Amino acid sequence: MNIRKGVIIGLCSLVAGLGQISVAGARFSDQPEGSTAAGITYMSGGIGEEEQETLSELGRNYDLKLIFADTTGHYLSDVAVEITDERGHQVLAEVSQGPWFFANLPAGRYRVRATNQGSAREQIVYVSPRHQTRLAFSWAELESHFAREE
Repeated sequence: MNIRKGVIIGLCSLVAGLGQISVAGARFSDQPEGSTAAGITYMSGGIGEEEQETLSELGRNYDLKLIFADTTGHYLSDVAVEITDERGHQVLAEVSQGPWFFANLPAGRYRVRATNQGSAREQIVYVSPRHQTRLAFSWAELESHFAREE
């Protein structure tokens, strides 16, 4: 009987240990990673507290931070981001995977266009190599179906 108990306890410990390893692996693989498009490094996300903490830390290394929300303060994701330089050349066009979007751009002036559900907002920004520039984009909450039926 003692051998059987020992085997059962050992197997339970092994299963519990494997569960912890897979959870740690899932956390690691879910962390946001920087990507590169046309020589511009960018990163997006910010869904959930843990991801926001990670992005806050990693985002310090980026010189532009964009934030997307509706006018009630709820964060938005799946926002199309298009950045063009002073000459109108597209520098970056991506879809943000969360309410925060970071990019490393050469110092200069840019037009940032953010589009949420077909509604676009634009801002001009000067990116400096000395500090992070932040832009916030907001959209009014969509009217409910019932409010439009009068």
